[in-house]
Amino acid sequence: WKNLWDISDATTVEWGLSGLTFSNHSHGATTEDETSMFGTDLTFKWRPTVDGKSTSFMWSTEYIYKDRSGSTDSTLDGLTSFVRYQTNQRWYLQAQYESLSDQDNSANDVSGYSFLVAYIPTEFSSIRAQYDSFDDGQAKRDRRFLMQLNISIGAHPAHMY
Repeated sequence: WKNLWDISDATTVEWGLSGLTFSNHSHGATTEDETSMFGTDLTFKWRPTVDGKSTSFMWSTEYIYKDRSGSTDSTLDGLTSFVRYQTNQRWYLQAQYESLSDQDNSANDVSGYSFLVAYIPTEFSSIRAQYDSFDDGQAKRDRRFLMQLNISIGAHPAHMY
């Protein structure tokens, strides 16, 4: 289920819910495996009607819960959230946080965050610099710095409608 609300000419809010249940009984097995997953997401977008090419803001968050019982029991939940701000027509700033929690064994928990700066000189190219930091609770924190150059050659890139 997903729904979108126009709060104003410049602002929208989108909220979604999803769910899944699955049962599996293998031949000869004495237990039946059951898995249930539920999720929700919320997205807020703002782009002014005046000067909308050079300023915008987006915040999106998703949460997922998984419960498995039967031959193997486990309960996991995950969260991701990011914000993106367009500072002018060609520059974007973005931050993201992610976590995955094992309710049965906290030693398996994983979390991380990212920061990104993007420069988009044309609709056919972009340059991105990104810093990532991940912690799996096992070893020292994994840190990365990435530079990316994207170039589209050929047919015009697809538009989102």
